[in-house]
Amino acid sequence: MIWVDELKILIGISINTSGNRIMTSPNGIDWEVQVITPTNNNEQTLNDIVWSPELELFVVVYGASGGTIRPILTSSDAITWTSQATATYTANSSFGGTFQNRIVFLISIALSPELDLLVCITTDGRIISSPDGINWTNKSDPAGDAGRGVKSLSNSNGTNVIWVSELNLFVAVYQGGDHRVFTSTDGINWTIIVVSLNAWNSVAWSPQLSLLCAVADSGTGNRVMTSVDGAN
Repeated sequence: MIWVDELKILIGISINTSGNRIMTSPNGIDWEVQVITPTNNNEQTLNDIVWSPELELFVVVYGASGGTIRPILTSSDAITWTSQATATYTANSSFGGTFQNRIVFLISIALSPELDLLVCITTDGRIISSPDGINWTNKSDPAGDAGRGVKSLSNSNGTNVIWVSELNLFVAVYQGGDHRVFTSTDGINWTIIVVSLNAWNSVAWSPQLSLLCAVADSGTGNRVMTSVDGAN
C-alpha cells in the first residue's frame, strides 16, 4: 500500500489470484474497488507498486503464468489501468536456434527520481529497467551468464529492490542463488556484494539512521544484516 500526496489517495494491491486486487481510498476508511482487466486476469498476483511524481504514473508489477506477456500495469489516476509488455531475452530453442522470450515473473519495483529510471527484479533473477514504465529493457542476470537466455535461473530468486537517494544506489536482495545482494548506481551495471547465503526477503533504508537493514526468513546464523553504504 502507498499514499500519493499529489492525488491525496491511498492505494492498496493484493497478491490474491482471484477477486478484487486494487482498492483506493481518500482517507483510509472509505474504499473503492478498481476494476483491472490485464492479460490472463485470473493468473496474476499483484506484487509491488510505485508512484512516479515526475511521470505522474502508477506502475504495478505482478507474477504471471500461462504465457502472460504483459505483467505490468500503469495508470495516471489509479482508476483506469493499462497492461504493458515487459522486456525479452534471447533463449535457446530445444529444436536449435534461438528465440525471444518474455520476462514475466516480476516481484519488486523501485524508482530512482535522480536517474529518471524504474528498475524491476524477477523471481528468476533477472533485472529490467524503464525510463517511462512502458518501454522496458532487459538488464539480464547480474550474477553472470548462467541465465542469459540459456536456461531459467532455477537457483536464483529475486525478492526486493529499493533505491537509496542518499547513497545514489539501487540495492537488490535475493532468496536464492550463488549471490544474494547486488547494488547498482545506474540500474545497468550491478556489483555482487558478498553476504551469507540466507534467504533474504526484504531490504529497507532509514534516512534517520543512515542505515540499510535486510531480513531473511531462513538460513544459518543471523537473519538480520545492516550496512551504512550497501557495500559492507
